[in-house]
Amino acid sequence: MARDKNRIASTQKLGASVKNRSVIRKSSRGLKRRSVLLMIPLTILTLGIYMNYWVHVNAIAINRRFGCEQVSMKIVWAYWAVTGFTFALVTDLILTKVYEPHLIDSMMQFVDKVHIVFTLIVAFAIRGGLDAMLPIEAPNNQRFKGLWTFLFNVFYLQWKVNRHLESGVFQPAE
Repeated sequence: MARDKNRIASTQKLGASVKNRSVIRKSSRGLKRRSVLLMIPLTILTLGIYMNYWVHVNAIAINRRFGCEQVSMKIVWAYWAVTGFTFALVTDLILTKVYEPHLIDSMMQFVDKVHIVFTLIVAFAIRGGLDAMLPIEAPNNQRFKGLWTFLFNVFYLQWKVNRHLESGVFQPAE
């Protein structure tokens, strides 16, 4: 109980909101340096699954860093569900050999839009958690920018994490 109060107090000092958030187990795992140039082909080869993995792993790292749910795991799991639904729909259309172009096009356009929206939601959720990890007095050039997050999603976020790990702003995973 006292340990939880200490975690909440230290989180509040970092400027993070902990109101109505559950306290989770702290771990030594954290943010890791990953090659952005390797992330791109991995995302393509895995048909986007690597992006889900990256979001999941970094959401856990951020939440463990704060000792509370800074990035909502419900959003992360919803992202997994949308990705799974997309794969199930595409597989179903291929296996049943539905050859109604109008039906396939309209369903795929809808699913693509939903997936893009969820990708942006989780990218900005991760961005918020990463920004909260920065010291309060951090200069503006260390902050994670919204425009770059919108345009390049997790690739920009990982690039920026790498820079912060190299400069010592973030502590690397043990």
